[in-house]
Amino acid sequence: GFFSMMNQGDHGEAWLSPPSSVTDAQERQKHLAFFRKWTNWANERVEYMRVRRDVLGEPRMDGLDGTAHCIGGRGFLFLFNATPGDRIARIPLNQWIGLNQGEEYILREIYPAESQSYGVYRRGEDVLAPVAFHDVTVLEVQPELGGESGRRPHIAPDVPIDSAFLNAKEVRAKLGPEMRIPGERKARR
Repeated sequence: GFFSMMNQGDHGEAWLSPPSSVTDAQERQKHLAFFRKWTNWANERVEYMRVRRDVLGEPRMDGLDGTAHCIGGRGFLFLFNATPGDRIARIPLNQWIGLNQGEEYILREIYPAESQSYGVYRRGEDVLAPVAFHDVTVLEVQPELGGESGRRPHIAPDVPIDSAFLNAKEVRAKLGPEMRIPGERKARR
């Protein structure tokens, strides 16, 4: 979709290629307005779009994928769900995604909702972000400047969670107990 294209740095092409599958003139204009809005958005934030860290793995049909575009203490998270069900992204707010400044952050969903607060998070905390099936969620990360608040999103207990980065236990669960983790001491018998 458009967000994937924009995320790859080709966002200027959206002006040249209206969606060919839409034949209704009003619907076509609605799609073009959406493309133009987000193309302008990306052009205004091109310095963030040029830095990219892949999170949540490669694009796939059985889990989330996404990218982090962060500089200093602010940035954006693009989360993609190609699965047939809702999922939750778990992403640490730290240097792994490019946040190397600040101690507290305010997060807002800017797509599909506009400016919906996700609340305040401390450096190192994980954000849990719901992503609806066959949809995209875009979050904005900004320094918390004091006095801001907001409600963290509701996390349904039965929705699968995809972690941006795996710990040693999760790596072993995926690759088997014989997997040796670099820097880890061999267990004594």
